[in-house]
Amino acid sequence: MSLSVDVTLLSGRTVTVQVASDGTVNDLRRSSQEELGTPIANLVTSPGECLPGPALLTTVGIGQGTQVFATARTTLVASCYSGFLRAGSTWNLAFSNLADAFVAFRLNGSATAWGDAGYGGDCEVVRDQLYDVQEVATTYGAFAVLRRDGTVVTWGSPEIGGDCTSCKAELKNIRALRASRGAFAAIREDGAVVTWGDPFRGADISRVQNRLAGVREVRAAARSFAALREDGTVVTWGDAKHGGNSADVQHRLEQVLDIAASGGAFAARRHDGTVVTWGEAKFSGDSSAVQERLVQVRKICATPHAFTAIKEDGTVVTWGEPEYGGDCTSVQDQLKDVCEVCATAGAFAGLRADGTVVTWGNSEFGGDSAAVRELLVQVQTLTASARAIAARRADGHVVTWGCAESGGDSREVQDELFQVEDVFANQMAFAALKADGSVVTWGAQGAGGDSSSVRAELYSVQMLGPIAFLEI
Repeated sequence: MSLSVDVTLLSGRTVTVQVASDGTVNDLRRSSQEELGTPIANLVTSPGECLPGPALLTTVGIGQGTQVFATARTTLVASCYSGFLRAGSTWNLAFSNLADAFVAFRLNGSATAWGDAGYGGDCEVVRDQLYDVQEVATTYGAFAVLRRDGTVVTWGSPEIGGDCTSCKAELKNIRALRASRGAFAAIREDGAVVTWGDPFRGADISRVQNRLAGVREVRAAARSFAALREDGTVVTWGDAKHGGNSADVQHRLEQVLDIAASGGAFAARRHDGTVVTWGEAKFSGDSSAVQERLVQVRKICATPHAFTAIKEDGTVVTWGEPEYGGDCTSVQDQLKDVCEVCATAGAFAGLRADGTVVTWGNSEFGGDSAAVRELLVQVQTLTASARAIAARRADGHVVTWGCAESGGDSREVQDELFQVEDVFANQMAFAALKADGSVVTWGAQGAGGDSSSVRAELYSVQMLGPIAFLEI
């Protein structure tokens, strides 16, 4: 069931946003950003109360026809593999998809890229085309940006999506971009899908071309894609061993609401709250061990080798490789009132309604947050690199943990991490967007964690995009 909520900017502009009745404030914020085409910092009630991001809409009094106010921000960040991932998004394929570059889009329409030039860190050849950018997606070493007019601009390694000339004529009226490790999929307004890049990683749709109509959403694993159609059915293509062939469960793929992807498997949540999985067992494509518990599921999140399902009652069910987050028994008693889950390449972090955080999985991938537990209060959003996690608190400060080389240690920039409105991550680094439009980076220097060479250009930033990130 969905709710219609009126969201109003301080300018007076109002849009009606559709959001799931069991969703969170962060879900409403993200949907509002898409409808308004404007980065949103916070949602506020008419009495002036700032709504906590992880809170369920029902618990803060948001219902059918409710009006809330949105405070806009001047920054918006997107990511790629060694680019950045948006807060609240999750890695949906093997983390080797990350490259080592970022791109920042400023309010005046200009762009600045930094990082490994071989992975998109040099956008000079298309710089004059990078304006009115709405969305950024990346493969292992290429960028694709969606502009407001529905056209697409690409750069980076041609073999894995940096060159879209072969299908340029079809890239019109595009409404969304998705990426596997080596291919892009563009969803058009008419529900058709256009792909380009490596044919062995999802760019070849010849087998299913006649079924790719009425597509509502596309999800990507490392080497395959799954398309969710308006009628609730699913179409898959790409590497058959990595989720690209759903024939064994096709009869169950009906009334599907959404799909999550690991490195080589998919999990589909159906209208009745049950879950259907397919793909390689080592990528958690087999959920038979927990199938009886997979009921009343409202959201699914994945590492490359494990899935986590959040149920309507705020409890959690996990399956897949135990050492990579597939076993949460050590913290099961703490996993109550969970609103959102964030995933690294080998661990999960659950954000509870009270703003606290519970972690499990491989400690080298952020599965152990004991060292910062006392700081994890009033958390609004969680963002993950491959091996570390950053929590943005309500007071605008950021807390990090996990592998230091992947951004788990932010001490060198901690005095700059205030008034942070959003956090993005790639495989090895983080970027924080502040209220004044400036950007703070940390993590692996060669993967975008060091932005000193372009610091003078990082002002009034509207959008950040890493060259190796994949948004789901």
